[in-house]
Amino acid sequence: MSEAQLASDALPPLHVTVQGDMHIHVRDNPEPLSQREQDIMDAIGDHTLTADEIAKRAGYKLDGYFRSLLSRLRKRGLLVNLRPGYQRASKTA
Repeated sequence: MSEAQLASDALPPLHVTVQGDMHIHVRDNPEPLSQREQDIMDAIGDHTLTADEIAKRAGYKLDGYFRSLLSRLRKRGLLVNLRPGYQRASKTA
């Protein structure tokens, strides 16, 4: 078994349930959020919001950098893009 496979197997997967039957498996991600990322998470709360709505609630301009933060949060398994709108991924056991 390769070192990469051993390292991957050492991290327990988390089961994330979004709306309905859609399920996503992500790895626990202990990396702390930046201030802007935390502002995004706070702005979303329990809502499903478009990128523009999130930017307005968080007090930021909707630009390429802001969209890259949304993408990063989505790739980390913290947000899901329901098209239209983002929401927090809800972790379940």
